[in-house]
Amino acid sequence: MHKNRYLLYFLTALLVVVGLLLFRGPSSNSLTFAVMDVGQGQSIVISTPGGKTIVVDCGSTTGRNGGRNAASVVGGYLKSMGKNRIDMVVLSHPHDDHVNGFPYLLQKVKTRQALDIGVPVASPDYRRFLKIIKRTHAKYRIAVRGTIAVLDHGVTLTILHPDRGRQYPDLNENSMVMRLNYGKMSFLIASDAGFSSECEMLSAGLPVQSTVLVIGHHGSEMASSPEWLEAVKPVVAAISVGRRNSYGHPSKEVLVRLQQLKVKVYRTDRDGAVVFNTNGSSLGVKTYRRD
Repeated sequence: MHKNRYLLYFLTALLVVVGLLLFRGPSSNSLTFAVMDVGQGQSIVISTPGGKTIVVDCGSTTGRNGGRNAASVVGGYLKSMGKNRIDMVVLSHPHDDHVNGFPYLLQKVKTRQALDIGVPVASPDYRRFLKIIKRTHAKYRIAVRGTIAVLDHGVTLTILHPDRGRQYPDLNENSMVMRLNYGKMSFLIASDAGFSSECEMLSAGLPVQSTVLVIGHHGSEMASSPEWLEAVKPVVAAISVGRRNSYGHPSKEVLVRLQQLKVKVYRTDRDGAVVFNTNGSSLGVKTYRRD
């Protein structure tokens, strides 16, 4: 009788330990890079091994309340991770589908600092973004090529574009292009940069080769040239794009180029949120579709 009871206690304890091992979060040396499902727009949430949180863009033009929807998606994800503060927000460029969720998000989740390209545009959402940054006393920085932000021990964010002192006629070509590096893994965020920006970066001999590429301009035919993709040499690509969007993104040409290079492609319109996890030497990926 006593032996059976002790055996039951032992098995129960063993199940608890196994359960904790199975359901614990990512290990302390892991970095997560989440391409959020915000419809026709972009938002990326990065969580470093040391617990720092970085949000790159927060915008959408999907639906009547695109900005609110994007903020809700990102805010919900941050809450699920137990995050009540953002260490850095990065605005690649102030088009609505990249910025319009930030004013709503930053009213609920404060940030310590902001990285911006600093191009003045007549955008109400961008003005609201700047006002909130100023009101909350977040540190504001203008990013240019060569800027390196040390996000955490062993985690760096390098700005590849735009070049210092230059402003381009097309706001998309002003987009901040950035490369996140952790160990042997690297993530390149092309934002809405097109052919001319890609060509400029390649001509400058910048270090663009990366494990994961967030495809430029939502898969537009005006970005992701063959030369660019061959230089980046991604193993995996993620495309942030809305379902049945009116732009026809992603373009068939870009998808064919990626297929020819044998790049594994994930799309938020088809796969939902795409969450990469790495310890710096290996890469895992999961998708989460909102139905």
